[in-house]
Amino acid sequence: VRLVAVSKTKPAESIQELYDAGFRNFGENYFQELVEKAQILPKDIKWHFIGHLQSSKASKLIREVPNLAVLETIDSVKLAGKLNTACETAGRDPLHVFIQVDTSGEDTKSGVEDGPELDELLVYMKEKCPHLQIAGLMTIGAGA
Repeated sequence: VRLVAVSKTKPAESIQELYDAGFRNFGENYFQELVEKAQILPKDIKWHFIGHLQSSKASKLIREVPNLAVLETIDSVKLAGKLNTACETAGRDPLHVFIQVDTSGEDTKSGVEDGPELDELLVYMKEKCPHLQIAGLMTIGAGA
């Protein structure tokens, strides 16, 4: 079990206070916030990106956040391919990733459909993405 302090929209000073208290795992769901905070906070923080990542930003995320530990929102073959290439180019250890599965069917939620779409992504990642390590599945339930 690992506790991840979700620090989205919180200032770097607040994150530093938790770091000083012993926390090392922090989650961000905004790309730009993560990049900015990773530049100024301690380099041994294990960042978790928990938001939707556009494939066009994959390379920048890997390049500018070398201590990215987990990306929890793989939702397409395109994104997996771009992340794999970025990790290879950076020469980093495999990135732990979660595949986001759409279980709610809501337009406001993203993720791959359970079934053939998920199967295609899993096969693609197993065969073509040696720099990504599947850590599990992630889903967001339907809103109340």
